[in-house]
Amino acid sequence: MLLSELLEDFVLYQRAANRSPRTISWYREYVGRFGTFLNERKYSHECGEISTGVIREYLIQIQTRHKPHTVSN
Repeated sequence: MLLSELLEDFVLYQRAANRSPRTISWYREYVGRFGTFLNERKYSHECGEISTGVIREYLIQIQTRHKPHTVSN
């Protein structure tokens, strides 16, 4: 199953669970960003071929690009 197909199944589940449209939109956006990451690295969008290593690589990219802001006391 492709990532996009799994996302659509997930969205249907979320709609059935009465999640807000904004929450569903957020899920679509962030899964879409993961899809872009896969494209940039020419990785497969086949869910069975996406390894934990690929997911870790994506999470590291997010952490380095979007460092959380803190407030000093």
